[in-house]
Amino acid sequence: METVGSHKIHIEGRWEIRDLYLFPHRYAEIYSFLYALAAAEKSENTFFAQAFKRYPWQGGYSAVNFYDELYVAIPREQRPQINRIEYASPGYIELGAVILLVTQIDKILTTAFKTWDKLDRIYDGIHKRYVRRRLAKINLKDRERKLSEDDLKFTIEACKELSEAIGLENPAALNKLTGDPLASLKILMAFYRRLGELVSFVREGKVKITPGDPKKLEDLHQPSRKFRL
Repeated sequence: METVGSHKIHIEGRWEIRDLYLFPHRYAEIYSFLYALAAAEKSENTFFAQAFKRYPWQGGYSAVNFYDELYVAIPREQRPQINRIEYASPGYIELGAVILLVTQIDKILTTAFKTWDKLDRIYDGIHKRYVRRRLAKINLKDRERKLSEDDLKFTIEACKELSEAIGLENPAALNKLTGDPLASLKILMAFYRRLGELVSFVREGKVKITPGDPKKLEDLHQPSRKFRL
């Protein structure tokens, strides 16, 4: 994987204590997902591939366990680490993380924030057709029916449309990991819902996406962890 470096997430306004749980939690899930896709592009990582094929995706527990499994699979030194929190308006959360991934998250958040109404309409349209076709009820681990040609065409086109709307840089890696168009769509829709929660922090003025100049960790004199709350 690429260089680990220092990256600041700029925060503003007043945060509730729940925000300090929700934002890092969803950020870590988005990071883990993008890490798995990046790893799949470069090698046949069987552990990530197993995670993408392991769950039935018929209920919420699949998503919870899936993202937990992805995070644990990331080498500890490449997981996002909090180096410093400066709670003020403006303030920041300084992370040590893979620069390639946090830069990609910034790009995705910026695109989603600027086009949110359009993006949400795309998701809603896909979700309505997905439910109408009764695809939500299909258990990927114990299928009672195969997809019709029409349903298969829908899942492939919907996954492509949503990936492009989100600004996902490597959607082919998702299909490589799942080997199943319906699994790809279910996982991508779960990713979108998590992305939506991060975008809400930007829309509410609690997070400001500012492209910075990332520095390698070895070039920094790292302070001890300091919390000003």
